[in-house]
Amino acid sequence: MRIRRLNLYSFRMSDPIPCLTTEEDVLPSFLREPTLELSKVIAEEISNSRFLHGNICSCLHHRKKVVSHCWIAFDEEWIGEIEMLIKPKDREAYLFDAFTLPEYRGKTLFAIVLCNTLSYLKAKGYHRVLIFALNSNRASIKAIQKASFRHFQSVVFLKLFGKGFHFKSKRRPDEAPVCLQ
Repeated sequence: MRIRRLNLYSFRMSDPIPCLTTEEDVLPSFLREPTLELSKVIAEEISNSRFLHGNICSCLHHRKKVVSHCWIAFDEEWIGEIEMLIKPKDREAYLFDAFTLPEYRGKTLFAIVLCNTLSYLKAKGYHRVLIFALNSNRASIKAIQKASFRHFQSVVFLKLFGKGFHFKSKRRPDEAPVCLQ
């Protein structure tokens, strides 16, 4: 038996985007194709597949090294933690598979990646951005909240004898539903 609780967060582009800083000397980028630096933190076949699917990788670089990143999806994407697909609506984006190198953790970098991504997507005309985190991942939740995302629903996934069951909490009434299949 396996039980997982996934917290669903959203950011509405009508809200102000926080301006976060760090003492690290980092530069943002938005990758649309594989790079040597990215291949050092994520398998090339995974990044190639994601780029072919139209995803973008939002990164922070320190001394030409990708130290923190997060993927942006505009079309359906598999959520392995709960074994479901998400289908972002028109003018929605879904952020997933974020990672910060261990030696750079605790320096606000993931929250900065999120804020840079929000600014990028706002300039492109997006209205809402979604991101999910396992309830047990306190560091990610802290960064997501620091970037002003709001928790609006949870999904509990129970796998019993090879069969999956999903239980959704009541959604905050001021939030539009998310298409999960």
